[in-house]
Amino acid sequence: MNMRLTDDQIAEYQYRGFIRIRNVLSEKEVAACRALAERNRDAAMAAKRDYRDEALHRVVNAWREDEAFKQITFHPGISAAAGQLAGCDLRLWHDQVMIKPSGNGATFMHQGQPNWSHYCRAEAQSITAWVALVDVPLEAGCMGYIPGSHKRWDLGQQMGKVDSFFELAPDLIDAPVEFVPLKAGDVAFHHGYTVHCAAPNEIGYDRIAATINFMDLQTTFKDTPHAVTDGQGYVDGQLLDDERLFPIMTQIEPALVTN
Repeated sequence: MNMRLTDDQIAEYQYRGFIRIRNVLSEKEVAACRALAERNRDAAMAAKRDYRDEALHRVVNAWREDEAFKQITFHPGISAAAGQLAGCDLRLWHDQVMIKPSGNGATFMHQGQPNWSHYCRAEAQSITAWVALVDVPLEAGCMGYIPGSHKRWDLGQQMGKVDSFFELAPDLIDAPVEFVPLKAGDVAFHHGYTVHCAAPNEIGYDRIAATINFMDLQTTFKDTPHAVTDGQGYVDGQLLDDERLFPIMTQIEPALVTN
């Protein structure tokens, strides 16, 4: 199946700050990536660390450790869609495996980019691909988004404070939240500034997903702690352009790709 977004899909993303794209990954690709996540989960359990005590069990930059996962991170369909939605060339910021254990609660409202070691520019085109590796209905903790909130680039909320977002944006307390269920292989894309949350996982199995975070080529380093940039020697304001860490992933005019 050719992966080329329509003008309507791109306009929807640019207006709302998120969009769901169906059937981006094949069943084989989903199975390979899910197997990596499950192996990592099982290793955590074998080490006698109860991953279920975590709101999310994460593995950051899995593409550097596992060839199967690297194929997902560099998947041409995901990269092509991200480039078309953003309208510019993009680098990889980082990927991660995410497991939300069965019985775990909701994830509170937040924006992604203010928590990254990036400067939060109004014109930033960071974008996240949220890849479902199991079916993720509302009961399994699917993502919820506030439409149009990607235009609120001035908030600067930090993770770790449950109520901090609405302290900064009390006008959005009653804003509608749109939850987006996914089937395994579907991808939900959202802008780095789109306000989002996740429902509790009440379905009886772990919610397994991958995220691929992209940043535009003008993104510069903000001197704050982050697992991706800690110890890399960057100085405040330096362009994040190391191809070994942050390879260019897209072209402005993405060619048709086949899944």
